Amino acid sequence: MAFLNGLYLLNWGEATSHGYQLVRRVGAPANHNAIHHFKLLPLQYDAIASLIDHHLARVISYLESTGELDNTLVLFMSDNDAEVKLLEVLPAMAGVPPVQVIREFYNNELEHLGNVDSFVWHGPRLACAATAPSKGYKAQASEGGIHCPSSEEVYEGGRQDVTGWELFGRRAIQRGKWKALYQLAPLGSDKWELYDLSRDAGEVHSLAGQEPAVLNTLLVEWELYSTETGLYLPEQ
Repeated sequence: MAFLNGLYLLNWGEATSHGYQLVRRVGAPANHNAIHHFKLLPLQYDAIASLIDHHLARVISYLESTGELDNTLVLFMSDNDAEVKLLEVLPAMAGVPPVQVIREFYNNELEHLGNVDSFVWHGPRLACAATAPSKGYKAQASEGGIHCPSSEEVYEGGRQDVTGWELFGRRAIQRGKWKALYQLAPLGSDKWELYDLSRDAGEVHSLAGQEPAVLNTLLVEWELYSTETGLYLPEQ
């Protein structure tokens, strides 16, 4: 982290100017209207990102020198993004809803954010904005919590494969374009919903009432999936 020493002592204007000059130096197109004041990430996280860039460049250079670059897939993997809250603090909450603790013990007024007694988190609205047009966010069985990119040109899965999910009682089962989704309120309707993802990727309009046969077929698949995986649901 030594090469970043002093960077986080800059004021907002200096930080903005520094970032802008850095972008110009590496050849990015200048856009004066896109420069905004911003908070820099903590030093350690910036150092991690910088080291990733540095060592990835070493890997790419090696692949180029050996003639293997065009025959190599570089894949970055991460957890599903757009989390609502800081999960690492949940054990300290002792079963109390985080919102209640934050309202009682922290000051999240806009001008106060970043101080030691503020508790900044994304919140559900920003999390949903980050996963749009998918529905929901991390830890949900809706598309915003489970939808991941695929190397389609490299691999194409079977169109009729059945895939199941379950986390914290939130569950889903999918075959082809049809997906059955069950989530408790307020995340869901407390009953199985049915979506045609080829027409409704945002899971807005449930077709459970219009396509009961399709839903029943998926629920049979769910029971099979649940049995095969030894799934233990909260109500059990």
